[in-house]
Amino acid sequence: MNDLIKVIKSEQSKSIQFSDDLPSHIMHYYHQIIHKYGQNSFIWFGPSPRLCISDPQIIKEILTKPELFHKTLPDAIGETIAGGLLYLEDEKWNKHRKLVNPAFHLQKLKNMTRAIRLSCLNVTDKWEALVSSNNGKPQEIDVWPYFEDLSGDMISRVGFGSSHEQGRRIFELQKEQVKLVLQLMQFLFIPGFRHIPTKSNRRMKSISKEIQSVLKGLINQRDKEMERGEAINDDLLGILMESNIREIQEHGNKSMGMSIEEVIEECKLFYFAGSETTSSLLLWTMVMLSIHQDWQTRAREEVLQFFGKNEPTFDGLNRLKIVTMIIHEVLRLYTPIPMTARSPIKKVKVGNLTLPVGVHVLLLIGLLHHDPKIWGEDVNEFKPERFSEGISNATNVQFSFIPFSSGPRICIGQHLAMIEVKMALAMILQKFSFELSPSYLHAPFAIFTLQPKSESFHMVWTFTKTVCNLSTYYQRDLTKPELFHKTLPDAIGETVAGGLLYYEDEKWTKHRKLINPAFHLQKLKNMTRAIRLCCSNVTDKWESLVSSNNGKPQEIDVWPYFEDLSGDMISRGIINQRNKEMERGEAINDDLLGILLESNIREIQEHGNKNMGMIIEEVIEECKLFYFAGSETTSSLLLWTMLMLSIHQDWQTRAREEVLQFFGKNEPTFDGLNRLKIVLWLYTLAPLIARSPTNKVKVGNLTLLVRVHVLLQIGLLHHDPNIWGEDVNEFKPERFSDGISNATNVQFSFIPFSSGLRSCFGQHLAMIEVPPPHPSPPYPDSQAAAEPRPPSTWVLRSQAGGGLGPKIPGRRQSGNWGSGEWWPKKLEKFLRKQGLDGNPYRLLLGDMNDLIKVIKSEQSKSIQFSDDLPSHIMPYYQQSIHKYGQNSFIWFGPSPRLNITNPEMIKEILSKPELFHKPLPDPIGETIAGGLFSLEDEKWAKHRRLINPAFHLDKLKNMTRAIRLSCSNVTDKWEALVSSNNGKPREIDVWPYFEDLSGDMISRVGFGSSHDQGRRIFELQKEQVKLVLQLMQFLFIPGFRHIPTKSNKRMKSISYELQSLLKGVINQREKAMKRGEAVNDDLLGILMESNIRETQQHGTKNMGMSIEDVIEECKLFYFAGSETTSSLLVWTMVMLSKHQEWQTRAREEVLQFFGKNEPTFDGLNRLKIVTMILHEVLRLYTPAPLLVRSPIKKVKVGNLTLPVGVHVMLQIGLLHHDPKIWGEDVNEFKPERFSEGILNATNVQFSFIPFSLGPRICIGQHLAMIEAKMALAMILQKFSFELSSSYLHAPFAILTLQPKYGAPLLFHKF
Repeated sequence: MNDLIKVIKSEQSKSIQFSDDLPSHIMHYYHQIIHKYGQNSFIWFGPSPRLCISDPQIIKEILTKPELFHKTLPDAIGETIAGGLLYLEDEKWNKHRKLVNPAFHLQKLKNMTRAIRLSCLNVTDKWEALVSSNNGKPQEIDVWPYFEDLSGDMISRVGFGSSHEQGRRIFELQKEQVKLVLQLMQFLFIPGFRHIPTKSNRRMKSISKEIQSVLKGLINQRDKEMERGEAINDDLLGILMESNIREIQEHGNKSMGMSIEEVIEECKLFYFAGSETTSSLLLWTMVMLSIHQDWQTRAREEVLQFFGKNEPTFDGLNRLKIVTMIIHEVLRLYTPIPMTARSPIKKVKVGNLTLPVGVHVLLLIGLLHHDPKIWGEDVNEFKPERFSEGISNATNVQFSFIPFSSGPRICIGQHLAMIEVKMALAMILQKFSFELSPSYLHAPFAIFTLQPKSESFHMVWTFTKTVCNLSTYYQRDLTKPELFHKTLPDAIGETVAGGLLYYEDEKWTKHRKLINPAFHLQKLKNMTRAIRLCCSNVTDKWESLVSSNNGKPQEIDVWPYFEDLSGDMISRGIINQRNKEMERGEAINDDLLGILLESNIREIQEHGNKNMGMIIEEVIEECKLFYFAGSETTSSLLLWTMLMLSIHQDWQTRAREEVLQFFGKNEPTFDGLNRLKIVLWLYTLAPLIARSPTNKVKVGNLTLLVRVHVLLQIGLLHHDPNIWGEDVNEFKPERFSDGISNATNVQFSFIPFSSGLRSCFGQHLAMIEVPPPHPSPPYPDSQAAAEPRPPSTWVLRSQAGGGLGPKIPGRRQSGNWGSGEWWPKKLEKFLRKQGLDGNPYRLLLGDMNDLIKVIKSEQSKSIQFSDDLPSHIMPYYQQSIHKYGQNSFIWFGPSPRLNITNPEMIKEILSKPELFHKPLPDPIGETIAGGLFSLEDEKWAKHRRLINPAFHLDKLKNMTRAIRLSCSNVTDKWEALVSSNNGKPREIDVWPYFEDLSGDMISRVGFGSSHDQGRRIFELQKEQVKLVLQLMQFLFIPGFRHIPTKSNKRMKSISYELQSLLKGVINQREKAMKRGEAVNDDLLGILMESNIRETQQHGTKNMGMSIEDVIEECKLFYFAGSETTSSLLVWTMVMLSKHQEWQTRAREEVLQFFGKNEPTFDGLNRLKIVTMILHEVLRLYTPAPLLVRSPIKKVKVGNLTLPVGVHVMLQIGLLHHDPKIWGEDVNEFKPERFSEGILNATNVQFSFIPFSLGPRICIGQHLAMIEAKMALAMILQKFSFELSSSYLHAPFAILTLQPKYGAPLLFHKF
């Protein structure tokens, strides 16, 4: 080490000529060793021998086997400068790389272009000011410090977005840390040296702490932004955190993601690697262009040709050939990291060498890049033309150019570095010409990257300004909780509520003691204002709705309002209130969280022992319980109270009179609310409570053993005529006129909030929250609808001991927990009596766990084109049918789903929508699509009638131009990519393009001139779909979607933003219509025109849609329109790539009709071969291979009788792959099946239904076919294409059928 350091110091003090051999200067000691001992030589790096390797094949073998060769980093470097991917190994490296990868996808980098451009602009503006102030003379500028700052600023902006100023501080600290580490390099091999409290070691420790603190602050800030639903996925940190959260949620295991400390290490690596590489590359590029003016001129001419004086774009930068050649040559001559070290983890043979553990191999990349046997005798000369035919053709030796390493551990940020350098260089060339200053000394030296020896020499250029400028959740024995414990499924304790809900014994006692103060009446009194504010928000909305109905009664579905209200009261009114008061410096002990924390701290202080209080994780669990229990109880109580008052007008009147007597028109007060005597009870909130004895115990005349569960039937107790009388089922509040204890002659007969020590501690809060009838009723007679809903339209929805909810007419149901008369076990018995078979019902999730496991296992596989597709995309259903036969069922949560593949039964079900409704999980209907997708009966009929005009063929014809424009944007991009590849086939993954294309088309045809806002709606819908899919496995846990998890909050935020965007577009369109402007040439315009016409014809708004209805239909345009088209297009391209003869026939037909001209609507409808191809693709790769329906009453279908609660699963994918219908070649691509049309494709009616069937057939099928034909025709006009060797055939069904690994195809210009 001493010799190495002496030689390095000696050589670094010298400057060299440009023609000198660079490796002998920057790696002088290694050069001496090789010269003295030959190629097979080694040096001693402390106690470890380092073997010098410059042979490209050996370098390749080592770099491509990271599982055998690990990095050899000194501790100080890994711990203080970078960390993360730089020094992780094996499984941990794989996990981090997978999580970090999305941040460096080209599309994400494209979104960062603006930030990079802004950083560059700051520098060029400074230089421009300096040059302008020099009175026309050349201005000498030392560019190195500017480039160091620029690279730090770029990585701050692309790494941390709006937090880049904090990022600048990290950059400065990192720079200082690097210098300190370099000073200690010679001492690293002295055991424990870095722990000696020297001034440098103390400063290094201090810097590490500060970096940790700044980064932790940034990450916590970003967490809060994510909780608020703000957009944060446009920088490296945001994308990394999003990727991390997604991975954790997908696996339901935090260990699958990164800890906050690991995220911090990756952020440090962003800075270190990102800034060091970019500044070094920029610097040496400027040096070379200053020496070689001819290449500076050629580069400038290319930049001006592409951009002129405009801002450089991402796509344009990627097309710069000369600039790319120059940068590659600079990377060869001035390789940023000219040496990299590896160490075998076991004895291994490499080439003709056997390497034991303990030997390090030093891969001399710099020597490889300067080897005259590879690059020629002009190896030391600057000749960008070496790369004119690309990297692979620069030499005749493979792996001879690896500036960013190679193999699995190739630099993840290489594309970002190239974009940064190209952007900076392009903007400099637009504004300046430059040359070397006479004071410049050429003295490259290697620290971590190759840098100029700026401490000893000034590196300056003379700049001349050019003309190119750039602009800027039996009763007595409830009293014995020590003998009877709760029996909760894990999922509830772990994901919904936790805390007191499932704690027992000492831990429960501790928590209850700590939480009790938060529910003292005086504390609740202080919360009254917040509760009142929440209630006021709801009544204001209702008042507005009623006022807008011209004095007529306004129908309002109150359930969703009460769901939101209860959540708002428990969150904004109680917990979030604390944050605002903290910001104002006020007391923070007047909300539940504040009081809980105060109680916790006091308990710890009194006992001097942290164990007497709660840890932060326990506080979190209690907060989750606040939300779950608080919101579920309040919303259920409110709903049933309103229903009873709507039916019993006399009690509504008496309640209102009492309220007005106490409050008049004034705000209700806490004391006044507690004096209201008319109490309203009938619907028990938790009709079942379960307990389990902890040891053998005698209760009454029963002896209970451990593991026997006792089910306390509170609901039956409250409806027992022996206790309450023969009128037990009647609504008679007068039972409680003398209080609860006198309501019956039986003790403990009324326990809605449980009883004993574990009586609900939040009961007083719930009673305060339930608002009395509004003192100024927002609707006449305070009815929830114009007429009371008939009792048959309301059913109890028992939520496994949770709340009770209504079945709401006109809306879909979610396969309830014993809805109506049918419970899962009764349903199972009924089905088995008819010869149907399936797994026995399992509590809560049914077959969901098995289904998810099988799907995940199968989705990771690729298949052959000849394989049976349904076995791959619907494996669990296939397994069920194979095991139990065609007449089988599976359990989708508590609902049995019956497999149906018989075309006649499918036809019968689909043609009777009045008997078979869609059983959609709530979040899908409410957050993704809505509208026609989930409506039923009269409301569906009304919407369908109003929307139909938008999909008439003459209207679709008018949309052809918009569709063509969207397609042209894609084909133009592909054309540029193919043209830039020098006549060679260009690999393009078409899937992301088709996702974007389908979104763009539906934006244009849906919203016309407002398609830019439409693009944002499309992006939000895509994100919402991903979130819904993550929550699918939790949908059967009562109330899960109301728990304030990050995903649920983000979904809610997206819903609000979608509502806002769509409302804005609709309001804008309404104003345009009032001004008499034409707005009826897109889906929204035609829908609004149809809506207005219907309203005017009947003279009532009830005949049309409300603005909320229109919004739901717009969401459906996006969801259904984009998902179907992109799926159809991608599988069509894959099939035509596989079957070249059909590609040729399709192209010949397109050229016959259109030549090179734009395809027309009439011409597209006459394309027979293209239509045959699309139909065969729809058969093989049906976009929606499963449809689900549920009978609304007992009904007979075929030879089966189906009760309410059973779902029928229409297996469209299996129908389309049935060899009895389509023949033994069913899995083959044969468009000729459809040569005589759809009706003649088989001998079986209703065997081809890709767009469903019957009255609810997809309304947009013709639009989807026109879009697919237009895109396909324009692609065939310009390109021929084939499957890439990297293509893996792995279709998988999400909401539509998509390619798991994308669809990379090779394109040729036609």
